[in-house]
Parts: sequence; C-alpha cells; structure tokens
Amino acid sequence: MCGICGIVGTRLAADALRAASTAMLARIAHRGPDARQIRLFEPPALPRPVALGHARLAVLDLSDAGIQPMANHDATVWITFNGEIYNFRELRQELEERGIRFQTGTDTEVMLALYDAHGPSFVGMLQGMFAFA
Repeated sequence: MCGICGIVGTRLAADALRAASTAMLARIAHRGPDARQIRLFEPPALPRPVALGHARLAVLDLSDAGIQPMANHDATVWITFNGEIYNFRELRQELEERGIRFQTGTDTEVMLALYDAHGPSFVGMLQGMFAFA
C-alpha cells in the first residue's frame, strides 16, 4: 500500500517546505519501496504553497510512468493517490470512447481524466477504497 502526504498553505520557505515534506515521506517510506517523490507548488501558481508527497508501491503500471504525484495531460491538475479503484477499467474504456488517450496503465491517470471531464463530482463514479489529494 502506497503512502501519501502533503502540506497546504504553510508559511514555510521553499527549502523548509521541501525539508518538512521529505521528513514526512521518510516516515512512510515503508509503505512504498518502489519510488518516492515530492512535488512543490508555490505562488504565483497557487495562492499559498502546497507540497504533495508519494511513497509508491507499484501494483498496476510498474513503469516509471506511474510515479506520483502525477499530472493530467496539461499539468494543470496534480494528484497523489493511494488505494484501488475497482471499476477503473470500465471508466477508462468510457473515457477512451470519448477520445481520451492515456499514457499509463494506472487508475491514477483515469482519476485525473475523470476530474478533467466531470470536476469534483467524479468521486461519485469511483468504486473502491482510496485516499487522494
């Protein structure tokens, strides 16, 4: 099972934010031995700084393409996700029938495409157990 972490709206400087995120990720490293990644978002991209972290346990797409935090097709939406979406293959097929193309075999990328297509209400389409930011 992967591990996710994040910091939102802190007044920490970029170096301190990265250090705090690295420390959090180190505490959950045992949950994801396959990769660890932190993504920082700072003003002016967002009103307040945000850090997303991910300790990956590769299950679906074992390639580096599945590393998180992951962005949508134009890098306007990012996600760090843990869990399993039981119906992601059906959801992916529906999206592909609408012309959406995928770069990975992950349920994470399907979640990003669903968000792009449906906004926050996409969560109601998911069947599974999960947590994400």
